[in-house]
Amino acid sequence: MTKIAILVDEMNAMKQLHNLGIEGIRPWSQFYEVIEEYFTNSDTPAERHFYCANVPEKIDAHRHQRREGFFNALIRNGITVHKGFAVLDRNKKLVEKGVDMLLGLDLVDLSLEGFDEIIVFSADGDIVPAIQRAQANGAIVKAVLNFNMPAGNIAGAVDEVIRLKDVLQYIPSEHLPRRDVKIQNFKESVVA
Repeated sequence: MTKIAILVDEMNAMKQLHNLGIEGIRPWSQFYEVIEEYFTNSDTPAERHFYCANVPEKIDAHRHQRREGFFNALIRNGITVHKGFAVLDRNKKLVEKGVDMLLGLDLVDLSLEGFDEIIVFSADGDIVPAIQRAQANGAIVKAVLNFNMPAGNIAGAVDEVIRLKDVLQYIPSEHLPRRDVKIQNFKESVVA
């Protein structure tokens, strides 16, 4: 039996989707189902992981609660949520912290637990050492990447690149809302 895990770095994935004019994937379970059905070599259900951070409640209680609702919906859909944290940088912009580290640690841990295939939706070069360690432990590591992302480090490190456009063609359009308005992510969000 092949053991598979799918790991999504929310902010990095959202940046890739926004570059394609897509607001997001609703619900996220659509993404995981498509990866399992079309991009793995197993009939065994994959473990589903989502890496994210929340706005601190003391900074924006309403936005914090909305995000908690989103995380709870992911959990109800069988997705394990791993939360880093968010802080204000010196320009008073929210930035997430710890998310890449959580994802990298899980990459290594999953490979040590005997996962045969680990698929990562992230173009963040910070996780390359974890990818290499997972491969040294015997895992095949794949990355979901958009063509226009500067992800040479990731593309060169993984065993296979899955093109985001290829994944999106299998997700029904009603689950891919177009991005008509600018949505702020942590790095774009300024707190007065």
